[in-house]
Amino acid sequence: MLPATTKQWTLEGNHGFDSLQFDPSAPIPQLGEREVLVRFRFASLNYRDLIISKGAYPLPTLNHVVPVSDGAGTVEAIGPGVHRFQPGDRVLTLFDQGRIAGSPANKTETKSVGGTTNGALRQYGAYNEEDLVAMPATLDFQQASTLSCAAVTAWNALYGLAGNMVKAGDTVLTQGTGGVSMFALQFAKAAGARVIATTGSESKAEVIRSLGADHIINYKAESDWGAVSLRV
Repeated sequence: MLPATTKQWTLEGNHGFDSLQFDPSAPIPQLGEREVLVRFRFASLNYRDLIISKGAYPLPTLNHVVPVSDGAGTVEAIGPGVHRFQPGDRVLTLFDQGRIAGSPANKTETKSVGGTTNGALRQYGAYNEEDLVAMPATLDFQQASTLSCAAVTAWNALYGLAGNMVKAGDTVLTQGTGGVSMFALQFAKAAGARVIATTGSESKAEVIRSLGADHIINYKAESDWGAVSLRV
């Protein structure tokens, strides 16, 4: 029997994480024709989630939204017109909802999960079947829940322009140790590229080195790190 309610968090205001409000029994609406009910197993945080909660995100957001863009879970039920998924399938949220391909005509066109449409900080959520993707079979829920925002951004930076995709022998420069940079480092190394990485922390430098960075520049010690990277 499907649940009638879900535990969830919503953002009420823009005072950071103090704006989070917990609802132990939010109603789950009846599924639409092409909607999929997902039981979330893991959600992951991005810097974007923090600045949305502070009202500092440069794109539109809504009050009362369920935050967090990145989530992984299992399909619990499907609407009568769903063809892409079946109950039991493992799925991920898509960051931009309602846009299959191409660039938006303007910044207000997209519906972003955790910003203008409800995200993954809840037990259950309903999404159009086109707004979910199948989870990689090689990853567990925790690993897969990190992909939707930072990993796709990094992939798009390296492979998003036809004819200008990273390849073996190229040099890739990453800045800092945020999620996008960490994914870009790993994607670039998998492609056979040389990676120059910057950081201001010796402890973080060890992490970058363990992931295969070829050269590491401490931007606190080298203020002109851009010039240094050109000489490496």
